Amino acid sequence: MRLNKGDKGELVSQLQRAIGLDPVGVYGPKTVAGVQVFQFLKGLPNTGIADEATLKAAGLLGGGAVEVKEEKKAGLTELPEKLSANFSMKEFVASSTAKRKGIDNNPSLEHAEAALELFENIVQPIRDHFGTSIFLSSGYRSYELNKAIGGSQTSQHSKGEAVDIDMDDRKGPENEEVFHYIRKNLPFDQLIWEFGDSKRPDWVHVSYKKGGPQRGQILAAKRNSAGKTYYEPWKA
Repeated sequence: MRLNKGDKGELVSQLQRAIGLDPVGVYGPKTVAGVQVFQFLKGLPNTGIADEATLKAAGLLGGGAVEVKEEKKAGLTELPEKLSANFSMKEFVASSTAKRKGIDNNPSLEHAEAALELFENIVQPIRDHFGTSIFLSSGYRSYELNKAIGGSQTSQHSKGEAVDIDMDDRKGPENEEVFHYIRKNLPFDQLIWEFGDSKRPDWVHVSYKKGGPQRGQILAAKRNSAGKTYYEPWKA
């Protein structure tokens, strides 16, 4: 048994529900993209076709989730449209600077795989916990874009491993609430309280290293009298 683009019915709705999509009952482009993300995370060939192994992994056929050794994960063959149930590749790569300067800010397949892990382990859980939209003020930065904005040469943004979150003047949690939820509950590599004051950061930087291990490093970004940025261990 398999489901493919163009199929309709209750089983399609069940599959969509199982992978975090709206159960509309039609196997369209969004479902293809969602299945590709699901397959990658489960270590299955990311064809976008819900074959028997995919349906089993989604709990829709007897046998439950298939066991797949992590080291045998199939790599991406094309960029996914969605990185998780509520986040798209489009918003992860969005950049006004890239648009203004004509910079290609699409990630490599390797960096897209890193982004899938970042969204599975960090970004989507934040969205699920607070139950509201989470604004990404900065996501992926290609080498050229990172250079154009004067970013660090070792920035995890340029590896698909980091996002900046800024909830100022938006519905939902405050920046400090996002920071503390990540700090207490999620397996981050690096978490930064970006400037602001002792009560609230201007934004939150968080990263997740592809394949691990995660350092669990917590820093605070500050500026000295000359306006230069420096980092020190965050203190409660």
